[in-house]
Amino acid sequence: VIDGCAAPGNKTSHLAMLMENRGRVLAFDMNERRCALLRERMALKGASIVSARHASFLSAAPADPEYAGVTHVLLDPSCSSSGMSLDPITEPAALAELATNQRALLLHAMAFPGVTAIVYS
Repeated sequence: VIDGCAAPGNKTSHLAMLMENRGRVLAFDMNERRCALLRERMALKGASIVSARHASFLSAAPADPEYAGVTHVLLDPSCSSSGMSLDPITEPAALAELATNQRALLLHAMAFPGVTAIVYS
């Protein structure tokens, strides 16, 4: 399993629990501070199958043999925060950039040859 936008790790730890801490979850986050928080949380929760990676999911090459066993991808990319914030992103250019990034992540997830399911939230 790949979690393409993992930090802070709530969904990632839930995946590990659902998998009964068996298998492998590759958890990507581009922000160094948030990736460190992800590592801390996985250690606290005993989610030993999670491998936190300080990198963009977009840098993961679908043809790389490391990802040959990946069958599922979870994506929870940045959004406008319209439902979670008193100050959501409303500028059209910024919203367009978010949409472009979300599309790129989704298309990238589809490029992994073994993927049979993508969860997008």
